[in-house]
Amino acid sequence: MVRLSKASLAQRSVVLLLSLLVIALGVYAAGALKQELIPSIDLPRGSVLTIYPGASPEVVEAQLSKPIESAVKAVAGVTSVTSKSSSGVSQVSVQWDYGLKPDDMANKIRSAIDSISTGLPSSVNPKVITGSFDDIPIVVLALSSSDDSTMLTSKVNQIVVPGLKTIDGVRDVAVGGQETREIMISYSPAELNKKNIDPSLIGQLFAANATAFPSGTMRTDNANLDVQTGRTYSTAEQIAGLQLPTADGPIKLGDVAKVTEQPVETTSISRVGGKTALTLQVTKEAGANTVSVAKAVGAMLPQLEQQLGGNATFTTVFDQAPYIEQSIHDLSVEGGIGLAMAVLVILIFLGSLRPTVITAISIPLSLLIALIGLWVGGYSLNILTLAALTVAIGRVVDDSIVVIENIKRHQGYGEFGRKSILNAVREVAGAVTSSTLTTVAVFLPIGLVGGQAGEIFRPFALTVTIALAASLFVSLTLVPVLASWFMRPTAKQQARQQVVEPEAEKDTWLQKAYLPVLNWSLAHRWITATLAFVLFAGTMALTPLLKTDFLGEQGNESLMISQKLPAGTSLAETDAAARKIEQLLSSDQAVQTYSTSIGGSGSSFLGTQADTNQANYTVPLKAGYSAKDVVGRIRDQIGALGSSMGTVEVSVGNSSSSVVVYVEGSDQVALKAANDQVVAMMKDVPDLVNVTSDLSEARDQLSVKVDDRKAADLGMTQLSIGQAVSRAVAGQQVGSIAVGDDTLKVYLRVKSPAKSIEQLRDAELPVTQLMSGNAKKDAAEKVSDDSKALQDESKDASDKAYNDQVKALKKARSQAKSAQASLASQLSKAKKNLASLQKQLNAALAIPLCSDRPDLTPPACSPVGTSAAVFQLTQAVSGMSMQVAQLGGALAQAKSGTSSVDKQLDALATQREKSLEAQDKQQAIQDASKDAQDATAKPVTLSAVAKVEVVQAPATVTRVDGVRSATISASSESADLGATTAQIQKGLAALNLPDGISYRIGGVSAQQAESFAQLGLAMLVAIAVVYLIMVATFGSLLQPLILLVSIPFAATGALAFSLISDTALGLPSMIGLLMLIGIVVTNAIVLIDLINQKRKAGLSVDASIAAGARLRVRPIIMTALATVFALVPMSLGLTGGGVFISKPLAIVVIGGLVSSTLLTLILVPVLYDLLETWRERRETKRDARRAARLADAVAAQQDAAATEA
Repeated sequence: MVRLSKASLAQRSVVLLLSLLVIALGVYAAGALKQELIPSIDLPRGSVLTIYPGASPEVVEAQLSKPIESAVKAVAGVTSVTSKSSSGVSQVSVQWDYGLKPDDMANKIRSAIDSISTGLPSSVNPKVITGSFDDIPIVVLALSSSDDSTMLTSKVNQIVVPGLKTIDGVRDVAVGGQETREIMISYSPAELNKKNIDPSLIGQLFAANATAFPSGTMRTDNANLDVQTGRTYSTAEQIAGLQLPTADGPIKLGDVAKVTEQPVETTSISRVGGKTALTLQVTKEAGANTVSVAKAVGAMLPQLEQQLGGNATFTTVFDQAPYIEQSIHDLSVEGGIGLAMAVLVILIFLGSLRPTVITAISIPLSLLIALIGLWVGGYSLNILTLAALTVAIGRVVDDSIVVIENIKRHQGYGEFGRKSILNAVREVAGAVTSSTLTTVAVFLPIGLVGGQAGEIFRPFALTVTIALAASLFVSLTLVPVLASWFMRPTAKQQARQQVVEPEAEKDTWLQKAYLPVLNWSLAHRWITATLAFVLFAGTMALTPLLKTDFLGEQGNESLMISQKLPAGTSLAETDAAARKIEQLLSSDQAVQTYSTSIGGSGSSFLGTQADTNQANYTVPLKAGYSAKDVVGRIRDQIGALGSSMGTVEVSVGNSSSSVVVYVEGSDQVALKAANDQVVAMMKDVPDLVNVTSDLSEARDQLSVKVDDRKAADLGMTQLSIGQAVSRAVAGQQVGSIAVGDDTLKVYLRVKSPAKSIEQLRDAELPVTQLMSGNAKKDAAEKVSDDSKALQDESKDASDKAYNDQVKALKKARSQAKSAQASLASQLSKAKKNLASLQKQLNAALAIPLCSDRPDLTPPACSPVGTSAAVFQLTQAVSGMSMQVAQLGGALAQAKSGTSSVDKQLDALATQREKSLEAQDKQQAIQDASKDAQDATAKPVTLSAVAKVEVVQAPATVTRVDGVRSATISASSESADLGATTAQIQKGLAALNLPDGISYRIGGVSAQQAESFAQLGLAMLVAIAVVYLIMVATFGSLLQPLILLVSIPFAATGALAFSLISDTALGLPSMIGLLMLIGIVVTNAIVLIDLINQKRKAGLSVDASIAAGARLRVRPIIMTALATVFALVPMSLGLTGGGVFISKPLAIVVIGGLVSSTLLTLILVPVLYDLLETWRERRETKRDARRAARLADAVAAQQDAAATEA
């Protein structure tokens, strides 16, 4: 390293020019560095968000969460998978090892999900979301206007979003609370059934016709022509023109359904200051400057307000820039104060302005080199890198102090010129190099620290490393050059150079105070060692009193309020409850403004999702108010509103104090019981607030239980019934169309959706093919039955006609026989009468006629003339009788003929009528046969195939690594996170949890335990590395062990100062302890190196210790005090910027440096004296034994020679 100084002195002008170049480049780098709040790191986590509208939590778990979990678990690097299944939403959170690229992991996760996509519902589209701190919005704006929602949304998308995206560094602008639109196809089930159109066919036809199909490229002789088939729908009118095939020919969709573009039903509300507003979240590009981008956004807002009109007003809800600027300013001020104090310490000790200025120059030059390194490496200027620069202020001057002090000491001997400077540098070059290397080397094990701690503090370690390496380079190059120019001897000093022997150096006041104490300690070495050990043990005994934390309060003066009402609470009810909290916030004097988000998406960052029963509030506070003081008051005021507010959590924004307990078990009942026990226990732990569990209470759910047998009888499936229910309730998504820059979803729904359980039960289900087939079959069977009945009826009629004719003939025959019998009877009677008459006539003829003479007249005689008369009369009667008989017979025949004709006429008429009736029936059967081919079934209602009822179901189902679990979280307001964690562990151990239930602590407690364990390992490795460097420096295995004694005594001071200042031991404190390992041994290295040089020069152990301690006490005290005073402003937190990191770190370093420096100056010489005295005694004894053996050998030889003689 001396060669570097020799080369620099030989090329002083070159060194000066290079220094000026470094200064110029450093100043440029300081302005070019991007400014951020914290380092941008890739978060080793992502989420898979899947929306499944209308699905219950259990359905979401079975059909989405479980398959996705299984798929992503198989991805290499994935360490943990957690899923939350709620109504219509599956959120699968994935964690992997740090160091893996989020984009690569996202691609692997997408590939894994694509491999199971065929097993997922066809309507879902899982979205993989990963992110880094760059995905956190740098600015959140709220926009209110007198325009209606539709107009304002249109203006924002057309003016605001494109305008903000033109700003250099803006990556995206997410708009929340805007009105979105959709395409609704509403139909009448009866109308579709009349046309025999299945509603599901509409979705299929839309998917097949909505998008133009690229059909390749036609290569002609003159040009290549892309071929496109069809067109892409972009309006509701085009969808209404979709052709639907029917039996009567194609018809337009618009003829049987109404197609309209309409606003989507509101599921979220966004307000700012109690007024409805749109929210805009601005995120920056990865390499952009947060402050510059945020300022550019703010500068554009007035112009955008003018372009929007309508009294448009932007309100800034969140802006990182002011906090970043304030933190950088505050840390810069503290660094400047520390620099001034360090320079003042140097001036006091050196007592000369020129060496003080030369030494002070190394501070800004080293810091500028560090800034160049950050700029070249692509790092940012944030509270961590700036804290590293501030811490480095006190340390980068150490090497220059040692070099310049030794140069000045040599000049005090009367030595001047390059040779004197080189001699002075040569004496300390090895020591400063080793001390710097040890300080830098302790940061190498930071690579062993994983998790968030390692990612955040690596830029810190890199910054300190560059600054310290630069300080070593400056101390060995620029400092000797400046000393050769500005520390030339005065006339008096030149006169002293003529003196042969240099003037003896007088003891300074510091040496006069130190040397007596050292001499007493060397005279009482074991007492000194015992006292030191007692001091160390006593300090360690106080360790249990030390508070522990992770990162502490981060100083963000804003509140976050989360409100959760019972599951299933409507948006309107949540809104009413939210307004009460808004009224409370508006009346609080500490609240600057507040933004409210009800329902909808909770955040775009890593895909969180909120339901209509949730509301979130962001509450920035006015300047001068402490969030820690306000949070309790707001929490009490909200609690006074009563239980109607639901579960409300009030916490300080960006708080890192969330304690989490995971309770796991496969039995849901046992899990609920264990969850209740753990929640009750944690509520009794002091300083734990906002104790909540994500094991949600049961909520009402409308269950449609399908009767599989009845559904199968009708040709229905659970899927088809579910789609029909979806169309009857909210609508079934059948696709989407692009309208300008927006994508509108297309839904198919009945005209009058169900609004009650009864209406849902009465909802008509589409007629299935089986139902239509059965209807046609039934109609055909009826035609067949009717035809057979007609045939039977015709046969019966024919048989009846034949029988009737036979009967009539028989009757006629019978009548004829009766007539014959009657005629025969009459003929017989007539014959009998005729015979009687003939007899009478014969008798009359036998009686003689009376004569005119009485004497001749017989006694019995007939008068004369009587016989003729009788005869005539008899003839007349006989003739008349015959005539009457003939007439009677003719009349009977006439009557019989008429009756027969009438009967025949009646029979013909009846036969004709029956014939016509049969023809009509035959025609009817033929018509029915035709209609049977087109027969349709009547639709059935949902209640015919399913049971619709209200059941209780979990609102959210949570699984951790495949096991159902409950996550109980709480915010710790205690300054001692370790004690709180211990109380939780004790409480958990005392619980009698059901069998099969396990628990584990996560959250900030787990992060603290993991980070402390890793940093503890890093410290052990750092000690080993430091020991290795010192072994190489001193060429001894034992002497470096003496130097390592400084480390535990550094812990003594660090713990003591932390206890005195009531500072919790957190991650920044652990980084400070890691730094101390390298810092504290530097003093011992400088001391032991000179002592060894004195011993090599021939001095005894005691003389070497006295000479070395006398000469090194001033640089040791100077470097220690320079570092301490440089850190004092940070330890006091004078400005408050980045205090949660810089203050505990500074306190630990100051305490450790004070204790280790004091004990190094006393204990290290004592231990060195013990070690070297023991080694000298051992060597003396070894030499004595060797001399004795040699003497014995000589004596033996002499005796042998004498014997021979």
